[in-house]
Amino acid sequence: DIEILGDKKAGLKLAATIRREFKQATIIFLTAYGMLMKETFLYRIFALDFIEKNLSDELLLQRLCDCIQYVKQGQDNTNAEELFIFSNKYAQIKLPKNDILYFETLPYKHKIRLIAKNEVLDFTSSLNEIENLDSSFVRCHKAFVVNWANVVTLDKSEKLLYLSGNHSCPISRANYKKIVQMF
Repeated sequence: DIEILGDKKAGLKLAATIRREFKQATIIFLTAYGMLMKETFLYRIFALDFIEKNLSDELLLQRLCDCIQYVKQGQDNTNAEELFIFSNKYAQIKLPKNDILYFETLPYKHKIRLIAKNEVLDFTSSLNEIENLDSSFVRCHKAFVVNWANVVTLDKSEKLLYLSGNHSCPISRANYKKIVQMF
């Protein structure tokens, strides 16, 4: 809703915060203030729909069902190969594979850190397990597995791989020849 606790623009502010924090979120406004629709553009909310409450119950339900169907269709069309889906007894992770930059081990036993373009996740697993999940995940060091799709530069003198977003990972002597051949 646009109005929350008497503040006619609180819903817009909340939606802007949701959009900032959850870029892929689907936002639908259900409101009595249709005249504020243009303001959603000022807040850069990119709402899927703006439904006025004064519609008949039947039309209101139809619009909501259309929105739900649209979102479900988009999710169904997401190619499973484009998603990184990881699940074990300790963690469940699902995010776009292209967002993943690299994985690294943490000092704690069996702890892995996933570095993505917009987030960092720690979970329990092993780099061997991660490396075997997808051919684009390449071991460059005993403590690092990179997403080869995001490798930008190979620095042979420093033995470093540079990835999108100005990240870098070391290349071990044991993996150097393989990495150079792949590049």
